[in-house]
Amino acid sequence: MSGNNQEQAWKDICAMYQQDGVSERLLQWQHQRDLDVVRMLLAVWLYTHEQAVSPLTEECRQLYQTVIKPWRQIRTGVREMSAFKGFYRRLLQLELQLERAYFDELWRVVSISPDREEDASLSLLLNRLGCNDVLSALELEWLIQQGYSIKEKEG
Repeated sequence: MSGNNQEQAWKDICAMYQQDGVSERLLQWQHQRDLDVVRMLLAVWLYTHEQAVSPLTEECRQLYQTVIKPWRQIRTGVREMSAFKGFYRRLLQLELQLERAYFDELWRVVSISPDREEDASLSLLLNRLGCNDVLSALELEWLIQQGYSIKEKEG
């Protein structure tokens, strides 16, 4: 996706959030398992947190406040409610699918050293993505057991 297309997509999301409630929209997307939308959320997060990608813009600051922050709050709240453990597990699986599909871009932005231990690399990646306050050590272990791995990109 070119830079101009990404900027337009972010503006479109902003416009959408001026019309709809944040939590309802995010839960609807999660229910539909819409990976494209979640990928866009991750792209926005990377844009707002990685100075190497691009300087911050007012639109992306707004997106962080209206999209990413509530998304993480929903995810944390679901984890803490035992009745929703199955939902939280599915949410983790969705993010796992997302990470695999988006790995090339993550690798470019995060620049993980290939000589790190796998679990250290995973922790570093999640930390750089702001997930360290959401995922516990046990959940990290669960992700690794599910086949989540970070390996040197071939070629």
